[in-house]
Amino acid sequence: ASPVRRGWPSPGSSPAKRGTALHADSPGGANSFAAEHLRSLELDLKAEADLKALEECFSHCPGCGRGVREVRSGVRAGLVSAEILRVELEQERGALRGRLRGLEIERGDCHRREEALRAKVKALEVQRDDLLRRLQRADADRRSAASMVASRTIAKASIAMGAAGTGACFRAWSSILEERRKDKLATQQQQLEDSQKKQFQGVLGSFASASEKARRRGAFVGWVAATRENRAERQALAAGRKRSASMAERALRRTCGAEDS
Repeated sequence: ASPVRRGWPSPGSSPAKRGTALHADSPGGANSFAAEHLRSLELDLKAEADLKALEECFSHCPGCGRGVREVRSGVRAGLVSAEILRVELEQERGALRGRLRGLEIERGDCHRREEALRAKVKALEVQRDDLLRRLQRADADRRSAASMVASRTIAKASIAMGAAGTGACFRAWSSILEERRKDKLATQQQQLEDSQKKQFQGVLGSFASASEKARRRGAFVGWVAATRENRAERQALAAGRKRSASMAERALRRTCGAEDS
C-alpha cells in the first residue's frame, strides 16, 4: 500500500491534476522553503509515474527492476516527509488562529472596560456640576441675606446717630464688609479647593486600572479643568464683591444724603 495519505494525488494521475492537488492542500501562510519543497515534490510525483512505467518495461530484468524500486522507495519517503511537513504547518496555523481568537477576546474586554471608565467619568462630571450649582446658589443666598441685614443695620444706626455719626457709620460699615469679605473669601476658597481635590482624586481613582499613558492624560485633563473652574470661580467672586460693595456704597450715600437733608 502507498504511504501517501488522503489529499495527495496518486502516482498515475496527470501532471495537471497533481499540481492542482498539491496547491490546494498546501497550508496558507507557508514560508518560501516549504513552497519550494512542495514544488519539488510535484516533480517527484511525475518521476514516480515515470519510474512505475520503467518498472513495468524492465520487469523482465531483475537488476533493472530492483534499481527502479529503490528509486521509487526514495520518492515515497520524500512524499511521507512532505506530508509530515504539511501536518506540522497545519498545526502551526491552528495555533496561530487560536492566538488570534484570544487577542480578539482580549480586545473586546479592553473595549468594555474603556466604556465602563467613560461612564464613570461622565457620572463624576454630572456630580461635579450639580455640586458647583448648589454651592453657587447657597453663596448667592448668603450674600443676599447678609446685604439685607447690613442695610437694615446701617439705616438704624444712621437714624440713631444722626448726621454727626455718618462718617463713623461709614467706617464701621466698611470694616464690617471687609471682615465679612475676607471670611467669605477664605471659606469659599477652602471649599473650592476641597471640592477640586475630591474631584481630582475621583478621576485619578477611576483611571487607576487603565494604562499609564491614559492615566497621565486623564490627570492632566482633570487638572486643566479644575484650574479653569477655579479661575472662573475667582472671577465670579470678584465681580460679586464689586457689585455688593457698589450697592452698599450707593445705599449708604442715599441714607446719609437723606439724613443730611
